[in-house]
Amino acid sequence: MENTFRAHGKLLLTGEYAIMYGAEGLALPLNRFQEMHVVKKKEQQPQLHWKAYDINGLWFDALWQLPDLTPVRTSDAEKSNHVVKIIKAIRDENPLFLMDGFSYVTTHFCNFNIYWGLGSSATLLVNLCRWAGVDPFRIYFKLYRGSGYDIASAISPTPLLYSVHNNQPRVQPVAYQPPFIDQMLLIYSGRKRNTIEAIERTSVFDTKIIERISQLTRSFIEVNNVSDCMRLVEEHETLIAQQIGEQPIKAKLFADFPGQIKSLGAWGGDFWLAISEMQPEKVTTYFNSKGFQTVLPLKNFLTT
Repeated sequence: MENTFRAHGKLLLTGEYAIMYGAEGLALPLNRFQEMHVVKKKEQQPQLHWKAYDINGLWFDALWQLPDLTPVRTSDAEKSNHVVKIIKAIRDENPLFLMDGFSYVTTHFCNFNIYWGLGSSATLLVNLCRWAGVDPFRIYFKLYRGSGYDIASAISPTPLLYSVHNNQPRVQPVAYQPPFIDQMLLIYSGRKRNTIEAIERTSVFDTKIIERISQLTRSFIEVNNVSDCMRLVEEHETLIAQQIGEQPIKAKLFADFPGQIKSLGAWGGDFWLAISEMQPEKVTTYFNSKGFQTVLPLKNFLTT
């Protein structure tokens, strides 16, 4: 018997950091996803077999004895411990998970580079929770201090306005297809940033800043021309920079760029969003000349 589970990757276009303190953010589920195939079989010693692939091939494999999850072999002890931590948290909600005396072979495939920060951990958690029949938000908030927007994105078919209050997610589906979508490009920084570590660096956000970030998020959804969008991005970057004590990426690295650049998610890693009135080909040439070779149209990542 085989089951298949699939969860969307994500991008947070607005609200990074502030979303932890009640601000609304614009979250995008992506057509990049992680798919999990599960095969149940009978073996003398029940085991959990695990192989994980991305677009570059096998990146993690492991074997554990069931039901106690004793490791038999693993290609990466840290990743193995992470998987076991999720499964044990799931068992707090469903004590029968992987306790039926059968072996399971799980094959996981991300159709993106796992180092791009598009949600390999969140999509894994959602797939495992769907398999076990438990609420992924409950597991997420048990394990992590994040906002959970990546969990909401993983299970949503459409873009969403997301906020969280007292660990209770608020999700509002929205339409997001700006008429200038061709002018919006993603640039991979070449560095993956640990979101949890970045969050730990912030402890408080000014209430007025939270309110303004929410206003900017709603304006970002509704804006219909490039110049107005760039003004929103500039203000958003300035406000977040003031709160987290970092310099906006444009001022830091790309002061001569004829447009605006926005950090996505944890600042200092993963992807940046570039918006400019220049032709996309010229924007690509600009970033290539600065040593950033992965420049991709945002529209190519959207689910709708």
